[in-house]
Amino acid sequence: MRPNEYSVKIIATVKAFREMRGLQQGEVAKKLNACDCNYSKFENGHKIVRLEDLKIIASALGVSMYLIAYIAEFYESCTVEQINWLQNFFKMASNQGETIVYKEDEFKILVSQIKKCVSDLQLKNITDLKP
Repeated sequence: MRPNEYSVKIIATVKAFREMRGLQQGEVAKKLNACDCNYSKFENGHKIVRLEDLKIIASALGVSMYLIAYIAEFYESCTVEQINWLQNFFKMASNQGETIVYKEDEFKILVSQIKKCVSDLQLKNITDLKP
């Protein structure tokens, strides 16, 4: 099953956050109690992740799944100030640890990584359709 456009953006956002945190796929898979190959399938667009798993993945990355969803949808137009405000809001609303404040340059790197991941996944899905 090929991921739809929004799923591709979610995958790309998760991957960008994971890379920004310096985590390997296996480290996130371990927190999910999943094998590395299943997590790899998710990041490569070959497996749909359940909402419960996305929540655990987000937690492992130190962000809210709602922030991942917001960035996935609006990464091309949102600002670092919006992301920091939302991150703080979601952390306070869920009583989770300290808030991470992103700097402008970190945010630009994150957005750049998301764009690259989206492009790579879209290209991969096109080439996967060839006989």
